[in-house]
Amino acid sequence: MHIRKQWKMKICSLVLCLTLLVTGLAYTPTARAEEQKTGTEIIVDNDNTGFTKSGTWNTSTYRAGYYGKNYFSASTTGATATWTPTIETAGYYNVYVWHSVVTGDGTIANNALYEIRHVDGSSSVRKSMRNAGGGWELIACERFAAGTDGAVKLTLDEDSGGAVMADAVRF
Repeated sequence: MHIRKQWKMKICSLVLCLTLLVTGLAYTPTARAEEQKTGTEIIVDNDNTGFTKSGTWNTSTYRAGYYGKNYFSASTTGATATWTPTIETAGYYNVYVWHSVVTGDGTIANNALYEIRHVDGSSSVRKSMRNAGGGWELIACERFAAGTDGAVKLTLDEDSGGAVMADAVRF
């Protein structure tokens, strides 16, 4: 039964990928969200062990609705922020990012790049940080091994369309 479910998930993933390639539509993780999850919920905030950054970042509390004590913002291309959870139980996890409240600010990224490293390799998704209402946004549902091999990396690149904010990620 377990092998049949694995093949079903691989076939569904293949059909989803082919559909996206043919239609040119963007990936929406809700198609796999019902597969969540083995294990318990894990939150890595920007001031926790498991969070690292490179490049130029500023600590901020300017925008309302941040998670925890603060968040980081970057406006220089090449800045990266990485959240690495300690997964106790291998399995599928929904991956969420926390967004502060942003309303109509054209200086904020409308095409932020998130890369998710998981058991099956890595996947990328682009998300807008503009007009965020504050709270968790689902970006993926992926399979993670126990340990610290999985991660989410936010990169400010030339296609981001503005500054990025790094706060918390929930697995």
